Amino acid sequence: MAFQALLLRIFLMINPKQRLIAVCSLIFLFATFPSQAGLEEGMEANRKGDRQAAFNEFRVASFAGDERAFGKLGGMYLYGLGTEKDYVKTYAWCGFRMPHPPR
Repeated sequence: MAFQALLLRIFLMINPKQRLIAVCSLIFLFATFPSQAGLEEGMEANRKGDRQAAFNEFRVASFAGDERAFGKLGGMYLYGLGTEKDYVKTYAWCGFRMPHPPR
């Protein structure tokens, strides 16, 4: 509790511009964690042989913007792991990089 009070005191002592930068930095920092978690959970599920769970986790990570998950999803579509084979979706996920996942 004392540590939280100390942090609050320090936070209130800095000027508003620095506060805004600090808050934006924290939001950005915590916004990137879910995509990493989805990719790691997908990798773990894939190692255990649970292809459906891996597919779902890679999909979540890719929609969160993790480009590494794009290739993983493309491979799953290519070999029909956790989903049915679909070469068009394989190309959409692996064939090119884009700023957002394919629909």
